[in-house]
Amino acid sequence: MRAEELLEEIKQKFGEIFLEGGLKPHLGANPRIFVRVSKERILDAAKKMVEMGYRLCTVSCVEHMSFFELIYHFSLDQEKVLANLRIEVPKSSPRVDSITSATKGALFIEREIHDLFGVEFVGHPDLRRLILADDWPKEVFPLRKG
Repeated sequence: MRAEELLEEIKQKFGEIFLEGGLKPHLGANPRIFVRVSKERILDAAKKMVEMGYRLCTVSCVEHMSFFELIYHFSLDQEKVLANLRIEVPKSSPRVDSITSATKGALFIEREIHDLFGVEFVGHPDLRRLILADDWPKEVFPLRKG
């Protein structure tokens, strides 16, 4: 199966960046690749994905009790495979490196997550409001549960 080979390739290229990974079935398509990396290494991981020919599709943010889970969805179009990089960002200090220097596709996505969840993307070239009005209270994030 090609997804298994691609997961192994990611594991080899990532080296110590790779914490864990696996495949999950996806309806009517190739299995999805899931890889967990530390938040401190997300920029390195994103650069490696781009070097391997993947493109960023989007980033999802999921709120848990004590952390935000960010899932970076990458596609290897010629293989019709999706690979997801997962990190955890503590709610007590919601800061993570921006991946905009690896892929310009993250510019607006990171701004949206910053607006709606309050995650700060360190090194982002332009974190001004994207969704919310300029006069929206800076400490109120409409998609946060608590």
